[in-house]
Amino acid sequence: MQVLNKIHINTIAEFHQLSNRPEPEHPLLSITKCEEASWMPDSGITSLIRNFYTIALKKNVNAKFWYGQKEIDFNKGVLHFMLPKQLISIDASIQESNHT
Repeated sequence: MQVLNKIHINTIAEFHQLSNRPEPEHPLLSITKCEEASWMPDSGITSLIRNFYTIALKKNVNAKFWYGQKEIDFNKGVLHFMLPKQLISIDASIQESNHT
Protein backbone atom coordinates (compact mmCIF):
# COMPACT_ATOMS: atom_id res chain seq x y z
CA MET A 1 0.00 0.00 0.00
CA GLN A 2 1.57 3.24 -1.17
CA VAL A 3 0.09 6.33 0.44
CA LEU A 4 -0.16 9.34 -1.86
CA ASN A 5 -1.60 11.87 0.59
CA LYS A 6 -1.16 12.14 4.35
CA ILE A 7 -3.48 14.51 6.18
CA HIS A 8 -3.06 15.42 9.84
CA ILE A 9 -6.22 16.97 11.35
CA ASN A 10 -5.78 18.64 14.73
CA THR A 11 -9.28 19.89 15.56
CA ILE A 12 -12.91 19.34 14.64
CA ALA A 13 -12.99 22.86 13.19
CA GLU A 14 -10.03 21.93 10.97
CA PHE A 15 -11.92 18.81 9.80
CA HIS A 16 -14.93 20.99 8.92
CA GLN A 17 -12.72 23.40 7.01
CA LEU A 18 -11.01 20.56 5.13
CA SER A 19 -14.34 18.98 4.15
CA ASN A 20 -15.86 22.31 3.05
CA ARG A 21 -18.43 22.47 5.85
CA PRO A 22 -19.53 25.41 7.98
CA GLU A 23 -17.77 25.97 11.27
CA PRO A 24 -18.99 23.50 13.94
CA GLU A 25 -21.50 24.76 16.47
CA HIS A 26 -19.43 23.28 19.32
CA PRO A 27 -15.61 22.95 19.34
CA LEU A 28 -15.63 19.46 20.92
CA LEU A 29 -18.55 17.71 19.16
CA SER A 30 -19.69 17.41 15.58
CA ILE A 31 -22.07 15.15 13.67
CA THR A 32 -21.45 15.05 9.94
CA LYS A 33 -22.45 13.00 6.90
CA CYS A 34 -19.20 11.99 5.29
CA GLU A 35 -20.85 11.14 1.97
CA GLU A 36 -21.35 14.89 1.57
CA ALA A 37 -17.63 15.59 2.00
CA SER A 38 -15.93 16.97 -1.09
CA TRP A 39 -12.29 16.70 -0.02
CA MET A 40 -11.45 13.04 -0.69
CA PRO A 41 -9.41 12.43 -3.84
CA ASP A 42 -10.89 10.12 -6.50
CA SER A 43 -7.74 8.04 -6.83
CA GLY A 44 -4.87 6.89 -4.71
CA ILE A 45 -4.60 6.21 -1.03
CA THR A 46 -5.06 8.97 1.54
CA SER A 47 -4.06 8.53 5.18
CA LEU A 48 -5.75 10.49 7.95
CA ILE A 49 -4.51 11.13 11.46
CA ARG A 50 -7.02 12.95 13.65
CA ASN A 51 -6.13 14.41 17.05
CA PHE A 52 -9.62 13.78 18.43
CA TYR A 53 -11.87 10.82 19.17
CA THR A 54 -13.97 9.62 16.24
CA ILE A 55 -17.08 7.47 16.13
CA ALA A 56 -18.19 6.63 12.60
CA LEU A 57 -21.12 4.65 11.26
CA LYS A 58 -20.23 3.47 7.79
CA LYS A 59 -22.60 1.71 5.40
CA ASN A 60 -22.43 1.07 1.65
CA VAL A 61 -18.90 2.46 1.37
CA ASN A 62 -17.32 2.43 -2.09
CA ALA A 63 -13.74 2.46 -0.85
CA LYS A 64 -11.20 0.30 0.96
CA PHE A 65 -10.10 1.24 4.48
CA TRP A 66 -7.05 0.27 6.50
CA TYR A 67 -6.68 0.82 10.24
CA GLY A 68 -2.92 0.72 10.66
CA GLN A 69 -1.87 -2.22 8.44
CA LYS A 70 -5.17 -4.15 8.75
CA GLU A 71 -7.87 -3.82 6.11
CA ILE A 72 -11.35 -3.10 7.49
CA ASP A 73 -14.37 -4.72 5.83
CA PHE A 74 -17.21 -2.17 5.63
CA ASN A 75 -19.25 -4.16 3.07
CA LYS A 76 -22.10 -4.78 5.53
CA GLY A 77 -21.66 -1.52 7.47
CA VAL A 78 -19.91 -1.06 10.78
CA LEU A 79 -19.68 1.21 13.78
CA HIS A 80 -16.04 2.25 14.06
CA PHE A 81 -14.34 3.89 17.06
CA MET A 82 -10.95 5.62 16.82
CA LEU A 83 -8.67 7.13 19.42
CA PRO A 84 -6.74 10.33 18.76
CA LYS A 85 -3.54 10.01 16.72
CA GLN A 86 -4.59 6.74 15.05
CA LEU A 87 -3.89 6.19 11.36
CA ILE A 88 -6.68 5.28 8.95
CA SER A 89 -6.02 4.98 5.22
CA ILE A 90 -8.67 5.23 2.51
CA ASP A 91 -8.50 4.15 -1.12
CA ALA A 92 -11.51 5.81 -2.75
CA SER A 93 -10.54 4.66 -6.25
CA ILE A 94 -11.60 1.06 -5.51
CA GLN A 95 -15.23 0.51 -6.38
CA GLU A 96 -16.86 -2.48 -4.66
CA SER A 97 -19.44 -4.35 -6.72
CA ASN A 98 -21.41 -5.86 -3.83
CA HIS A 99 -22.87 -2.70 -2.29
CA THR A 100 -26.59 -2.14 -2.21
